[in-house]
Amino acid sequence: MAVADLRLPAQRLAGLVGHLSSPERLRADGFHHRADRERYVAARGLLRELLAAQLGLDARGVPLALDERGKPVLDPAHGLGDLRFNASRSGERALLACAIGREVGVDVERLRPLDLESLAARALSEPELVAWRGLPAEQRGPAFFAAWARKEAYVKGRGRGLAMGVERVEARPTGPPGHHVVQDPDGNEAPWIVVDVEVTGGYAGAVAAEGDDWAVTVRAAQ
Repeated sequence: MAVADLRLPAQRLAGLVGHLSSPERLRADGFHHRADRERYVAARGLLRELLAAQLGLDARGVPLALDERGKPVLDPAHGLGDLRFNASRSGERALLACAIGREVGVDVERLRPLDLESLAARALSEPELVAWRGLPAEQRGPAFFAAWARKEAYVKGRGRGLAMGVERVEARPTGPPGHHVVQDPDGNEAPWIVVDVEVTGGYAGAVAAEGDDWAVTVRAAQ
C-alpha cells in the first residue's frame, strides 16, 4: 500500500491528469476549488499508477468499474485476475492499497476539532467508549480518529458502507502493536484484521483485509 501527500508540483499533476479517463476528468473539472480538484487528480492518478504497476498496464488503460455494492473494482470483463484495491483521502493525504485474492479497505482521517463526545457516543461500541472516556483529554482526539479510521477501513473493505452500524463494529487489539481483530456486527469475530498505518502531519490511518495471514508493506507515493 502507499501513503500519498497530495500536494504535488504542477508538472507532476499535469502528468497525472493524463492518466484519467474522460469521466474522471469531467469529475475533476466539477470541483469549485482548485485545491479540491488537484487533490482529486493526485489521488486518482496515483491510484491508477499503483494498479498499473501491479497489472503491467498503462495507467490510463486500467479499467475501473463499480460492483453491485458500489465498491470500485477492476472491470471483470477484462479478465485481469483477482487484484482488489481501495483508496481514501482526507485533507492533503491519501491511502491507496491493493491485495490479491482478498478484499481490502483503507481509511485516512485528518485530525480536526469536532464535538468528539457526541461523535464518540454514536460511533464507538460501549467498551470502546468507556476506554476512550478514560483517556487524558489531550489523547482523546487522536484516539477517536484512529478508532474511526479502523472502523471505516473495515466497512469499506466489506463494501457494506456505514449503514451497517459502525458502533457495532469493534476492533480489538491483537498480536503486534497496531493490529486489531474485528468483531462483526453479529457479535462474532470476523476473519478480518485491521492495522494502524502511520500518516504524518496530523492524520490517522488504517488498512483492513480478510484473513490473518497477510502483512502490510507501506511506501510513499509521489
